[in-house]
Amino acid sequence: MLYNATLLSIPCSSTPKVPTIYLPFHSPTIPPSLLPTPLQSTTPHLPYIDLLPFPSVRNKLLQAGDLINGYEMWNDLTHGDSRVWGSTPWEDNGWELGAGFVRKWWWILDQAVLDKGNFWRGVRGEGALRLQDVFRSLGI
Repeated sequence: MLYNATLLSIPCSSTPKVPTIYLPFHSPTIPPSLLPTPLQSTTPHLPYIDLLPFPSVRNKLLQAGDLINGYEMWNDLTHGDSRVWGSTPWEDNGWELGAGFVRKWWWILDQAVLDKGNFWRGVRGEGALRLQDVFRSLGI
């Protein structure tokens, strides 16, 4: 996450405590996966959202607004069971969202996001995470 912040020139030492709109200048050094969506460009938000390489998740976070505690989400991303594999954290295929994270935040995810991390689960011989299984476990 810190590397993505560096790519976007988001200063982590003085991260805003209130929602704001951050628009990085378009540079060839910004990977397409981190370019702001139209919703990011018009909706004030905490900067952690900009660091995620999943545009669909960023948009759902923005649409959820105050339903999500940004500090809780940040803590779950950085101290929970999710991981970033490899040396390219701006690429979505290096991210593995853990089972605990998926059970808690299922409503901001889609199966395409889970499928990226399922590769890493498969490498370890673990079963794939599927939203329909989460729905079933929650009685949805």
